[in-house]
Order: sequence, then structure tokens, then C-alpha cells
Amino acid sequence: MLNEGERATITGPSGSGKSVFLRTLALLDACDACYVTWRGERIARAAISAYRRRVAYIAQRPAILDGSVEDNLRYPYSLKTYRDAHFDRANAMRLTQAAGRGADFLDKFASDLSGGKAQIAALVRVLQLAPDVLLDEPTASLDPASARAIEALVDAWFDAHADRAFIWVARSGAGRARRHASSDDERRRTERFRGVVMNGYQPLSPFDLALAAMLVVVNGALSVALNLGLERKLLIAAVRTVVQLLLIGYVLGWVFGFARWYVVLPLMALMTVIAGLAASDRGRRTYAGQRINSIV
Repeated sequence: MLNEGERATITGPSGSGKSVFLRTLALLDACDACYVTWRGERIARAAISAYRRRVAYIAQRPAILDGSVEDNLRYPYSLKTYRDAHFDRANAMRLTQAAGRGADFLDKFASDLSGGKAQIAALVRVLQLAPDVLLDEPTASLDPASARAIEALVDAWFDAHADRAFIWVARSGAGRARRHASSDDERRRTERFRGVVMNGYQPLSPFDLALAAMLVVVNGALSVALNLGLERKLLIAAVRTVVQLLLIGYVLGWVFGFARWYVVLPLMALMTVIAGLAASDRGRRTYAGQRINSIV
């Protein structure tokens, strides 16, 4: 789920299905065993055009029409979906200049554009329509300087309205994906990590509970048979074990929730030392009937 005001980065090697995933979200490819919802509701066939007005997909190799760059930017407004809007040349100029292009960029012939400049034209063509954008490696064809300009342009578009959101797709190790590991994205990943740890308990089946109870009963019977006198202690130990496991689960959730190795490792070392001391002390205890050196 992608909420308003969120941005996400999807990374993976070539051919792993990143573009197919985004094309499915944009309803450009059919969903075989699932469906896409928009604002909590399933998208009806009659509403697909309106949905695509809000959610745009930019391919790594965009489709550029004949004519000038301005002709390409004007084209969406000739479609029925955008009949209530009009082309704003001043706004288009601001977007192209924010991407590091000169004042004459709109007048260039599309056939003369390099792959990187064609990518810029395609991005401006989408951003001028102010949708919630799905991006598929939009900086893949650009030199580093142009790529940074494009990223700054998208960030400025995103920050302009609180209800905007985007998904940025990159190959494994791409610079954009590494930079996305900061600020609000890092906070969201930490929160998701905590949620997985704190809510990731394995549910116990009735069989599991019955097996545990049977083991307690068997140990009690052995205590009686061997005259150990551990019946009461076994019952107390069973209850204590349940409580301890619950507490350990919450403590581990708190520890790993930091998601920082330099915090997690010292805490884990401290917990290991405490557990070792407790186990060593338990091995020296003497019970009625015989000495128990270890309990498995």
C-alpha cells in the first residue's frame, strides 16, 4: 500500500519484474490473480481513464512523438481525459529549466534528442499534468549531473503537495536507491522492522499446547518415580517459562527495533552473559534424590 505523502524505492536486478509491477499498478498490464485499489476502492472499468490521469507510468525508454519537444508536451491536452486542462508553456519552461535544460529546449526537434534528453521531455510531459507518478528508472539514460537534476525536479514536485506520492524503481545498487535510505524512508523502514519483530510471533496450535502440557506431566511423573520432590517446582517453572518467553519476545523486539548494529550487538552480548551466568548457576543446584548437573 502506498499512502499519500509517501515515496518508495524498488530495487532489483534487470529482469526481476520491476517494470511489470509498475505497469500493473498503472493498469497497463492486466492483473491475473489480484486487483488494484485507488483510495480504498477497486477501480471499475469505466474509471480507468480517470485513474490513469492520477497515476502515470514513465518507461525507461519513453515514447516520443514527431515534432518539437513542445509538440510532445502539448499532446496530452489533446486527449479526452485532459479536455478540461490546457497547456501552460511557462510552467513547462520552469520544469525543463529545473531539470537543467536551456530556454530553447522546447523548440528542439524530438528526433534530435539524445536518450537522456528524451527522458527529460517525457518526465516533464508527465509532471506538468500533476499526477501521482509511478517512475521506472527515469534517470537510467542520463549522465550523473542530469540524473541529479531530474531527482531534484521530482523531489520538488513531490514536496509541493502533501498528498503526492511516487514509486522510484532502480537497479540494485543504483545511487537513487542508496540516497533514499535516509530521512523519512529510513524511519518508515525502522517502523516496519519493529512491526515485524513485535508482531511476528509464531501462533501456537492446540496440538502445541497439548504437547507442552504433556511434557510437564511426564516430568512430574518422573519426579514422583525417582523421588525427586520436584512436582511443585516443575509447575512453577512451567508458568515462569511462559512469562519469561513473553518478556524475552518484547525485549528482543525492543533490541532489534533499534536497527543499528552498534546498539544491537552490545545489548545481545549483555543478554548472552546474563543467560550464561544463569545457566551456570542452575547447573550447580542440588535436588533431593540426586545431583542434577544439566537439564535438557
